Amino acid sequence: MARIFSTQWGCAFARGWNSWLLILLGMGIAGISGCLKADRNKARFPDQEARLLQKAEAYVNSRPDSSLLLTDSLIRSIGDVSDSFRNSIYFLRAKAFFANGQRDSCLRILPVLKAECKADRDTLNWLRAENLTGLAFMEIGHTTRAIDHALIANDLAVRLKTPTHQVKALINLADFHRGKNEYIKSQSFLQKALRIVRERDSLSLMCDITASISYNFKQQGMMDSAMTYGRKAILIAEQLGQPLYRMNAYNNMGMLCKKRNWDSAVSWLKMALEIDPKKMQPRFNLIDVYADLANWSLASALLDTLLEECRASGSGQGITRCLVQKAAIKHGQGRTKQAIPLLNEAIQMSDSLGIDYISRIGRASLAEMLKNSGRTQEALEITEAIKRDDDSVYQREQLQAMKLLQDYQAAESEQIKLMDEQTESKGKLSQNQKLIGLLAGLLVVSGLLFLFYRFYATRRKATLLQQLEKYRQEVERWERQAKPDKEEDRSLLERLISRMEQEKPWLNPNLKMEELIYSLNCNRKALFAELKTAHIPGLTQLVNQYRVEEAMRLMEAPGYELIKTEAIGMESGFGSYSSFHRAFEQINGITPNSYRRQLTQKSDATH
Repeated sequence: MARIFSTQWGCAFARGWNSWLLILLGMGIAGISGCLKADRNKARFPDQEARLLQKAEAYVNSRPDSSLLLTDSLIRSIGDVSDSFRNSIYFLRAKAFFANGQRDSCLRILPVLKAECKADRDTLNWLRAENLTGLAFMEIGHTTRAIDHALIANDLAVRLKTPTHQVKALINLADFHRGKNEYIKSQSFLQKALRIVRERDSLSLMCDITASISYNFKQQGMMDSAMTYGRKAILIAEQLGQPLYRMNAYNNMGMLCKKRNWDSAVSWLKMALEIDPKKMQPRFNLIDVYADLANWSLASALLDTLLEECRASGSGQGITRCLVQKAAIKHGQGRTKQAIPLLNEAIQMSDSLGIDYISRIGRASLAEMLKNSGRTQEALEITEAIKRDDDSVYQREQLQAMKLLQDYQAAESEQIKLMDEQTESKGKLSQNQKLIGLLAGLLVVSGLLFLFYRFYATRRKATLLQQLEKYRQEVERWERQAKPDKEEDRSLLERLISRMEQEKPWLNPNLKMEELIYSLNCNRKALFAELKTAHIPGLTQLVNQYRVEEAMRLMEAPGYELIKTEAIGMESGFGSYSSFHRAFEQINGITPNSYRRQLTQKSDATH
């Protein structure tokens, strides 16, 4: 087909009368391309921007500020790129705001991003935006809305057939339902995610999901099931072979065994610490276990070592946790007076560092110790202060959540209004675009039909000319047969010898005797009778005679000394060397090679 088109185009260029066809086709193609959206479905991804996008994605969790700077630079610098590339940049910007704690900025970007993804049919970024929206609503306490967005993300992942994103949406759904204490629904989503992960054989995700299932069973008080899945998580972590997963699995099993078998709990926690001795969480858990066993000396020794390391590294969170833990150990030893200053120090440090949850734990522990020490009034004052702080924090968080929700809804309604306006304006232009596209399509179809017609006409004409030439040759042959010729006056043998010497048909190795007889326009029996009268054994022998004479002439000709005998036989008309050798020896009584040696000897003797 390509060859046909190229031939037709070449003919069109060569002939000036139909150059209008090229103009019409060009106009049609230009009209169709003009009807398409300029930036839709482009495959151009600038290398520099792509590298910056990858860098921003790598920084989005660890260094969100850097990710925000990179995405801001990309937004200012990007030009004519694909919609999916642009949507990916805005999604990373929203995710960086979320990781940086700026949920208001995150929730302002997401409605616009989702509307753009829907308009561009960018399902992947739409799915990612729905997942992030669910996480943002979960953070501000709107669990129901978070579940709704996670369900949308799951449906999009099923439509897109991306198991990885579907697993992520299912894990989010499980976490959101766990936040509402709906553990049965949470388990169902986790089990569904686990089935998908098993099919893909992703051990890391399988380990995380199994640990989450174990945690759910623990929260429901189903310790047997929790420990079963805890062991499964350990087996998967061992198979995975990564230290972090193994340490987390051992730590989880240690906390599960804490309520049943203290020795097993200590053993698992020690195994976790063997992988990473500097990890704080297993060390705190081990100190808790020793404290519960009333092994105060060992618990205090481990805690003092941990406190020194935290002071040396300057970890304020670790120092405050150590102080609260040390106060609890002092209180367990009956040394409450020594515990109270430690708690006061932890509370002051956590307040200055803004670590609210440790401050609350410290105040609650201080109130309990003061109450046990008989200082009821002070304990009551601290309890009421804690309640007032909790109420104010709750009210502040509720107000902030309501404001964020209102901003989100306002941005969403504004985007819907903008999309309606865009749809209305597009509707006004769509009729003209459809008309232009229809006309362009008609022009292209007309041009193609004319092109095919010209091609068919050319082929038809060529076929008719071939048939006419064939008929002309046939007529000439019959006229030649019907027309009296001087050649007819000669005998068949004379005509045969004349044809053999003038046309040399014997040079054709595929010559058939029937064709030779047919070219003489004679009777086979008459020709062979005349050959017999002239003492010629047969037509084949006569042809071989001419071929052998030609071979002998070539052997004697200058320049053929280095040509192989087989090649000379082929050039003389023989189809194979064996037939050449046999015919040459039969006629001359000597082989071709012997004949050539005789010629060589004569030539040497002459010189």
